[in-house]
Amino acid sequence: MKRTKATQFSLLLIFFALVLFSCSSGQLLQPAPTPTSTFAPTVPPTLTLAPTDTLVPTPIVYDGKWSGQTKTGWPVTLEIVNNTIVKFSFQFGTASCNSKTEYDIKNDTRENKPTMHDGSFEFGTDGPSFSYQFKGTFVSATDVTGTLKATNAQCGSTDTTWEATLNP
Repeated sequence: MKRTKATQFSLLLIFFALVLFSCSSGQLLQPAPTPTSTFAPTVPPTLTLAPTDTLVPTPIVYDGKWSGQTKTGWPVTLEIVNNTIVKFSFQFGTASCNSKTEYDIKNDTRENKPTMHDGSFEFGTDGPSFSYQFKGTFVSATDVTGTLKATNAQCGSTDTTWEATLNP
């Protein structure tokens, strides 16, 4: 079959018209997709999931006698029983005058006794001739650090940090 130039030209125009139409509609002419089968697993309706265990951290026990010192070299001690501070002491001052403070829970008549919360504690007193604020945080099961602010009318004041470790 012999095509004439007019027939070839007509076919070429039809081809370009189809290409332009497909480009303007946003869809290119493509062969129709061939249906395929895909595997879709199903979950039986009776499947139940077991509850997972919740991890609860084991509380750290800080019981024992602790000793250390302030940044300025004065002694600090703590005694803890059942994670409760039952005794503590600290000292500060100068070579000619030093102030030693000792606390024993047995002698404490206040309702709000020193307590620990989340590995930290804070307590103090504010009197006319003596006041202090003693704070600490346990950084491990064997180390505690803190701050001490104290004023003694006769021996002056201190604002320092301190560290202590659990005695073996």
